[in-house]
Amino acid sequence: MLSRTEYRALRRRYTAYEAARGRICAHPNVVTPEEARRLPRPVGNWNTSRIEVYEFRRDPPERYFAYVRLDRRVITTWVGHILGRILSAGAPFRSNMGDVRRQITAHGINGVTYHGTFYESTGDYCRLKARQSATLRAA
Repeated sequence: MLSRTEYRALRRRYTAYEAARGRICAHPNVVTPEEARRLPRPVGNWNTSRIEVYEFRRDPPERYFAYVRLDRRVITTWVGHILGRILSAGAPFRSNMGDVRRQITAHGINGVTYHGTFYESTGDYCRLKARQSATLRAA
């Protein structure tokens, strides 16, 4: 877990990079080698994930996109930082689209219980929704 000071420093670097990328790059999702030379150094995927975990814990979201590791019974960020523990994973079922899905319930590191759908046959991701409003929980 990042300290508040580490988080602020990383967040500043991340924000500066994204702002410069928005100004310099012609396409929003592509950085050419020439454009990359003019950008500040990016924070990288590992540190971006650390920022994500800090913000997930600090400001519990109502909805979230996460990754599932059924073998470890956890939900994670893209690079594998743990966001919560899976409490239950339902039986797999075939949707009307032909893919295999599972209902899951997870307890986040932010204290919120989430439930949602794990799209098992199309990847290792899930879409989650807070079981109770995070704003109500905080009140």
